[in-house]
Amino acid sequence: MNYLVENGISEKTVESIKKLYSQDIQDSLVFNQANVIDIIDFLKDSGVTIENINRIFLININVFFKSINTLKKNFSKYDKENLAIVLNDNIDLIEDLL
Repeated sequence: MNYLVENGISEKTVESIKKLYSQDIQDSLVFNQANVIDIIDFLKDSGVTIENINRIFLININVFFKSINTLKKNFSKYDKENLAIVLNDNIDLIEDLL
């Protein structure tokens, strides 16, 4: 999962993923690498901080198994600037957008 670190995810988060999630989940992150990177980039472009993206991996890893198109569609319902403010204040709300 080196690609995660290369895309701004902390080594501490990667280690936590290895401890928290089954090997199947870890394998899925590797198998779906392109989609995971697209989602990381989309979240960054949407104004979500890298700290909060790291947190998403720990609280709701399912975000990274959604299709990028679904995520874009769900996010497009909201004002991008306000959405970034809300998510950065409380990243747990990302579940409500899915």
